[in-house]
Amino acid sequence: METGRAERVLSFEQVRDAVAESLGIDESEVSLSSSFVSLGADSMDRVQLILDLEEALGLEIPEDDSRKFVTVEDVLKYVNQR
Repeated sequence: METGRAERVLSFEQVRDAVAESLGIDESEVSLSSSFVSLGADSMDRVQLILDLEEALGLEIPEDDSRKFVTVEDVLKYVNQR
């Protein structure tokens, strides 16, 4: 049965690359368990990161949802559950 929703599964590498580009760091610094704080992101960086992720990954992330992201894995799980 067609739900009208396109199935999209994003890989760790896609999310990692978007995070690294947004924060201006090397992809090798980003692991699944990396917290945004450990990657050097302050509150303003996190806002920009969410905007960059939305653009790079082609989705919209409500502000209430984005506040729950602590690690790269949190983002990956979220986008793959949408």
